[in-house]
Amino acid sequence: MTASIPPGQTDFRSLPAWRQARHLALAIVAVTDGFPRTELARHWARRIEQTYLTMLLNIVAVFEQGGSAGNARKSIDRIETALQQAHKKKLMARSDLLRLSRELDSVRTLLADQEAPPPVDDSHSPSHSQSFIPISLGVSHD
Repeated sequence: MTASIPPGQTDFRSLPAWRQARHLALAIVAVTDGFPRTELARHWARRIEQTYLTMLLNIVAVFEQGGSAGNARKSIDRIETALQQAHKKKLMARSDLLRLSRELDSVRTLLADQEAPPPVDDSHSPSHSQSFIPISLGVSHD
């Protein structure tokens, strides 16, 4: 689905999805900075940070190229998965996971709000068919 950029918006930074995603990225950094100072924790922090950077780039691409928001949504899903895995490895508190998940949902919603509805394809409707034959339903109009 192609993104619908509101008229007059000339910069991706004016998009609500971008602003919320940037806020989310800062919140993720605050959480990953609190990870223990172990090799495993540093690995997960880098992995999570790579996923949110990808999300930010995909949101910019949606704006700059007028492309599909699908890649941005996939990035959000990857962030959520990485956060859940970090929580399972006891690197972050459940409260942080829940808060970040709510923020992820907010970005998803804002991305969906920016998308244009798919074009109506009525090429398969009976009135466009070569074999359309009106059938009387036996209703009398006397």
